[in-house]
Amino acid sequence: MIGLGHEPGSPDWWLMRLIHRLMARQARFDILEAYVSGNHPLPEGDARYIKTLKEMQRRSRTNYVGLITKTPVERMTIRGFRFGENEADEDARKIWSANNMDYQAPVSHMTAATFGVSYIMVAPPEPGGTLWSTGQPIVTVEDPRTTITESDPINPMRTRAGLRMYVDDILGKVVCWLYLPSGFYQYVGPAVDDISSLDIPSLTQKLLAAPQAGGLQLMDTKPNKLGVVPIVQADWIPTLNETGFAEAEDVLDIQDRINSQILERTIISKMQAYKQRYVSGIKVAQNKDGSKKAPFDPGADMLWVSDNPDAKFGQFEQVDFTQLLEAIRDDVGDMAAITKTPAHYLMNRMSNVSGDTLTQAEAGLVSKTKQRMIAMGWAWERVMRLCFAYLQNQKAFELDVEVIWDDPELHSRAEIADAFGKEVAGGLPIAIAAERMGLAPDQIAFTKAEAERKELEAKEAEQAAIEAASAAPNNTGQ
Repeated sequence: MIGLGHEPGSPDWWLMRLIHRLMARQARFDILEAYVSGNHPLPEGDARYIKTLKEMQRRSRTNYVGLITKTPVERMTIRGFRFGENEADEDARKIWSANNMDYQAPVSHMTAATFGVSYIMVAPPEPGGTLWSTGQPIVTVEDPRTTITESDPINPMRTRAGLRMYVDDILGKVVCWLYLPSGFYQYVGPAVDDISSLDIPSLTQKLLAAPQAGGLQLMDTKPNKLGVVPIVQADWIPTLNETGFAEAEDVLDIQDRINSQILERTIISKMQAYKQRYVSGIKVAQNKDGSKKAPFDPGADMLWVSDNPDAKFGQFEQVDFTQLLEAIRDDVGDMAAITKTPAHYLMNRMSNVSGDTLTQAEAGLVSKTKQRMIAMGWAWERVMRLCFAYLQNQKAFELDVEVIWDDPELHSRAEIADAFGKEVAGGLPIAIAAERMGLAPDQIAFTKAEAERKELEAKEAEQAAIEAASAAPNNTGQ
């Protein structure tokens, strides 16, 4: 039975522990995903409008959280890895290319920005003889809703256990893989039909039930050749908690407030589009059931006439939007300040702005993005070490590993070219200047080779000129 009473540290004990932790955080992840995807809770308003204006509530949601989350991710591009004082490592580039990481890495970054954490798993190379066999370790980005790890409380840099849980469509059952330094353990559990309608507490109880009651059952065991858990946890904003902090997690209440204010504006606009008129001093007719009958049918070509001399017609004054719009702008400004997102990204207002002003406006975003690059870079460095460990390469033990990122600050081509020329002229090695220019490792190698070739050609031409001058006859008139 997989439940209470197992020996601490045993596979069944770890399985129970990690499933409980994985299930406990699903509610938070659901909320974060809903906000980033724009599926915010419907803003509340006057109870009299809730039933009749559902569509208006839906249209009142403006997804600032999604924009805030994507903005730093779009500026995070990995160009390669450096080991020691060397240039971009060619072996690391092959591993990166073989795993299509130019596609997978942005997915990992966006996942971490959304949920506060993402996971990257490294598996040994597949056997040869198939189209998918590249001879390189396999790197995959894992969903934090189905993957979890636990760190050593004494050394948080060391992972004690990891779990992946998913539904196998072929088996029609839940499959769990438990990863421990001692080995990998596969558990197969209840059928999909038995869990599809369960809530999180019921699902947890079902998974941890005895095998004969439909719970998980150990089916396979494999040795762990590395002796470490091959799953890396990547925290977006590292904290002392189990997972990192999501990019926009601290402005969800402001997003709700903005949605509510936009709903109020929408309702008022709707009311003003059909102006509220009134009439007094007349007798209102009744329907057969005793209900009041509307005395007039409004329309652009309709004329309201009453033979009662005491009848008075009028319409309500127009509502002033100014204060409501200012309140929305203030809230958007608060979101921009708290998340260090340039205000012109959120407010869509920018005209006649100089380059220096724009650079200053985006300084906070650039600084924040560099912090995110440090956090995610640490995870990618561990991933690359695991890859080299599977290849039995000594680079797995290299302490000085660095991710080569693109510059998150935006520059014009003229600025980049000017800086490159000045740095090279000032004596900066061309490889470093090319890297700062944003070139890919293969482009840097080509640039360096071309510079060396041209330098060699210039020296050869100079030497040939000297030799030609020395061999020329003496034309001094003798």
